[in-house]
Amino acid sequence: MLKNLPIDWQMPGPRTIKTGIAVAVCLIFYGIMDRDGIMMAVTASILCMQTSVEKSIDSGKSNIIATLIGGALGTIAVSFGIPGYSTITFIICALIGIVLLIHTCHISRLSGSIVLSCLVYMTIITGALEPGGVEPISLSLNRIVDSLIGIMVTVFVNAAIIKPPPDMGIPADITYFMRAKNSARTTTWAGGTTSELYIYPENSFYAERNFSFRISTATIEQEESTFSIMAGFKRHLMLLDGELTLVHKDHHQIKLNPLEQDFFLGEWETKSEGICTDFNLMTSEGYMGKLNTVADDTGLHLNTAEFNAFYCPRGSTCVELFIDNNEPVALELTEGDSLIFKHDEMREVRNYQLKFSGEPCIHIHVTKVSKIKE
Repeated sequence: MLKNLPIDWQMPGPRTIKTGIAVAVCLIFYGIMDRDGIMMAVTASILCMQTSVEKSIDSGKSNIIATLIGGALGTIAVSFGIPGYSTITFIICALIGIVLLIHTCHISRLSGSIVLSCLVYMTIITGALEPGGVEPISLSLNRIVDSLIGIMVTVFVNAAIIKPPPDMGIPADITYFMRAKNSARTTTWAGGTTSELYIYPENSFYAERNFSFRISTATIEQEESTFSIMAGFKRHLMLLDGELTLVHKDHHQIKLNPLEQDFFLGEWETKSEGICTDFNLMTSEGYMGKLNTVADDTGLHLNTAEFNAFYCPRGSTCVELFIDNNEPVALELTEGDSLIFKHDEMREVRNYQLKFSGEPCIHIHVTKVSKIKE
């Protein structure tokens, strides 16, 4: 009976193990130091852990800033004794503080650190209510330090304890993964549904418009639909199936056939005619993207400085991956699957080659570009 459950039984991955080790290190450290605040450090280490040292450092920077923001607001609140006046003032203080922190993190592109920022704030204002509590400023500073300790432990563990080994002869600095059709995050929009295949940074959110680029598929289920305004983003849309005409007010109109595409700006007023499924690439300022189709028996020379992904719209596509003098790795994409090669702006550029056979697939290519001076 267990085999019919929708559970993917497998061993814990490196990130899971590293998170557990980071928590253990925090417990040992606080035990030796006989220090309070262990829960704040443990929570910070769990939230900060990422799949690589670079990502943990990036996440750590964001969490440190968010911690300082939450700590500063909490310090201000307890310094004036606001939470301790009455139950009502405490509730109001919590409500206003959480709203301000969430909004501040959103507009500061710290959405992935909202939980830690709010946790630091709530820990400070609730700690101030305890009988015989610590002096407010001291309490606030200690909780901020606890959070910073958890973040630093995470970066240390990621850098020094476990480094994921290369997979099948692939160097650790070439990172790729396959995403099955049914694993994409699907949500609704005014005209149908959208399935997110990848978003960068990985802790960003489409609804908050804080991403650098995003690839997705979408269904248009109404004969006439109005596209959402995406000011500041460039859009590439390729038709997968069905019929589609795009009408860009005061710009151009185009009728697409399957695997044909259109480019337009997110701030344009765009309407669609026809029921279909399409493929989408959105890029923000500072990034340039393009979509191409890759035919049977095609070879590509790529590198890790640029983001590359491949989507199989129908049938199946076989991909051979060549790196240095290693044996090629054979990969197979079936309809709706994606093969994603992450870009790496931190390490030395690595080259790799791909050879394709089978049905045509879509190549998604994104490059970071310098801001053009006006």
